Amino acid sequence: MVPLAFGTQTSGSVIRPAAYCGIIGFKPSYDWTDFTGIKHLASSFDTLGYYVRSLDDLPIVHDILGAQQLPGAEDDDETRPSFALCRTPAWSKAEPAAQALLEDVAQRLSAAGAAVRDFDLPPPFARVYDSHTTVMQFEGARHLAREATEHWDMMSANAQSLVEKGRAHTEEKAAQARHTLDGYRKEFARLLGDDVVITLSAPGEAPKGLDFTGDPEFNRFWTSLYVPCLHLPVDTGPQGLPLGVTIAARIGHEARVVSAGRWAAGKLGLPLFG
Repeated sequence: MVPLAFGTQTSGSVIRPAAYCGIIGFKPSYDWTDFTGIKHLASSFDTLGYYVRSLDDLPIVHDILGAQQLPGAEDDDETRPSFALCRTPAWSKAEPAAQALLEDVAQRLSAAGAAVRDFDLPPPFARVYDSHTTVMQFEGARHLAREATEHWDMMSANAQSLVEKGRAHTEEKAAQARHTLDGYRKEFARLLGDDVVITLSAPGEAPKGLDFTGDPEFNRFWTSLYVPCLHLPVDTGPQGLPLGVTIAARIGHEARVVSAGRWAAGKLGLPLFG
């Protein structure tokens, strides 16, 4: 309907909508471009992302907004990426169809000649979720302080709950959570190296109705780690709604993510070019 749309991701509000709508979504590394003029929810995580019609649009948009060049059609070659299949600590929350899709994609990429390894993060990485929650609630209560003071009755129940929980956190607790996440970012980069992550973009198909926008567990993990994420729509699930995968890499490696995404889309026969 439109060639380009923007969104901000604090938990999963770029990649998850892209997954549910069956379109290309891109969340670059944290702090990749100027955030002036955009309302913060949690400044430790808020990242500008965008949706495009095709993978060929990504370098055009990114060249305008960012300093890093992304690969386009003229840069395609047959260099085979090395993928790290990461199910994340939230794997049990994924629907069977989504789990099967990710495993199938990994097998197809391996059959196409890519190196694919299982990438099981150490159990302590599960603490990323609690640390993200603490920081998001703490900062959210402060970024929404004026709204909460002047327009409390106009705020949604979810926003009110976030503010109330955030007010209960101390600065010391939030600082410890930020420190914890910084340590995991460094450890993640060490463990991943130059490989490219392939993982789920959402736990399954979009939920029915308008009361719930879906579980962000498969997004906020990567948001917390500050890494670039590209959603590729791949297939549909049992309800006929879109399913897809996320390609990710270390902080600052947007070009590697897009190059691997282009290679994967070509090998999977996805109509995401032009």
